[in-house]
Order: sequence, then structure tokens, then C-alpha cells
Amino acid sequence: MSPAARRQRQEAPVTHGAYATVSASRLRQRKLRRKVAMLKRQFPVLANKPDHLIQRYAEIDLIAAKVFAALVDDDVVGDTGEPRRLLNEHRLYLAELRALAASLGMLDDKEPDLFGGIGSA
Repeated sequence: MSPAARRQRQEAPVTHGAYATVSASRLRQRKLRRKVAMLKRQFPVLANKPDHLIQRYAEIDLIAAKVFAALVDDDVVGDTGEPRRLLNEHRLYLAELRALAASLGMLDDKEPDLFGGIGSA
């Protein structure tokens, strides 16, 4: 291969396969920014709360949604008849979501508990 052909291959943009799409981390960041913006619109009380807590809430919410989708697709009970470990993980994510929502002021005492008592002390 001539040096000119090699240089052209090295400098040409790759437009196929995994390189043609946005990288996974940039896609994740875009989803999180969209979720944080939606939360701030939905809960005006978040305007003066720390951004890192809001971002953490959004991250855990996205993870919990993926875990729930996996549970729905693969069934909650394993082959042996016992609950899958992923079910416990989902419960832990919901407890963390509840704790974060309470610390961010997203929960109101007058409203019904949407988390079903998970994570309440």
C-alpha cells in the first residue's frame, strides 16, 4: 500500500459499524440531561437543589427502568422457582430513588406513597 493510500485511510472518517453512531457515553449523557431537564420542569422545587443529586436521581431512575424491563422480559422467577437476584436489585434501586426524592423535596406528605412503602423508615 502506498503512503498516500495509507494516509487517506487513516484520515478518512469512518462511516460504518459502531463508529457511525454516537458513542455510548455521549448517548448516556444526552439521556441524563433530558431526564434532568424534564424533572426540573415537572418539579419546580428542584430549581435550588444541588445538580449532582438531581443527576444521581436521574441515573438511578434510568437504571431502575432498565432492570424492570429485564425483569419483565425474562420473568421474575428463575428456573429453580426462587425470585431472581435482579428483583432484589430493583427493590434496592427503588429504595434509593425514594431516599433521593425525599432529600430533594419531591415527596409531599399529603400525596399517596407512589413507592409502595419501599425504603420508608
